[in-house]
Amino acid sequence: MMKKIALEEFKYFSKDSKIKILKKLWRDNFYEADFDLADMQDLCRKYRAPPPEEFLDLQYTQNYGKEQAKSGNFQLVFTF
Repeated sequence: MMKKIALEEFKYFSKDSKIKILKKLWRDNFYEADFDLADMQDLCRKYRAPPPEEFLDLQYTQNYGKEQAKSGNFQLVFTF
């Protein structure tokens, strides 16, 4: 069962708790076209967490991206 927390409460969590939650958020949304490293960086700044470069393995993030299709929707793009 997943516990829900209010984002305002998240500001006051310990550094380790924030990192654990943000890592799960990253894993769960890694392939989502509307969630990327910039979004994670914004969350970290806004909620006083360490930058994602400190606790995420970003080695493979450069291989994924998103681009807007002619329809106006975004699609996942793999760069080889």
